[in-house]
Amino acid sequence: VDEEKTDRGGVVDLSTGELVAAIPSSPLGARSGAAGALHGSELIVCCGFTDDGAAPAAAALDIGSLTWRSLAPPPRGAAYGVAVSTGDEVIFAGGAVSTAARGGPEAGSRFSTSCSGAR
Repeated sequence: VDEEKTDRGGVVDLSTGELVAAIPSSPLGARSGAAGALHGSELIVCCGFTDDGAAPAAAALDIGSLTWRSLAPPPRGAAYGVAVSTGDEVIFAGGAVSTAARGGPEAGSRFSTSCSGAR
C-alpha cells in the first residue's frame, strides 16, 4: 500500500480553518500511522511506518513552544495503534507490525508499552 509519509504538521484555528502556525519537523522523520496522545503540555508521538517498515521511535512536542525532544524508543514498532495518557504515563497499544498485518498473515500482531521520558 502506497501511503504519503510526513514529518510536518500545523496548528489550525478551528473557528476559521486557517493555519496559524507550522510545527517544525519532528525528530522521528517522515512516517505514516503514528499514534499520539496529549500528556500534560506535550503531544507524545510514537512509532508509525517509515519506508523501512514499523519504526520503534518516540518524541514529545511541547505544545507551548512547538519544540520537539526525542524519547526512549519502545521495544518494537507498530503503526495505526492507539495512545492514551493516564496522567502518569502514555500507553500505546494495538497496531500493525508490518504492512502485511493489515490483512495479511501477520494480522493480529499487537503490543502495548508505556512511553519512557513522558513528562
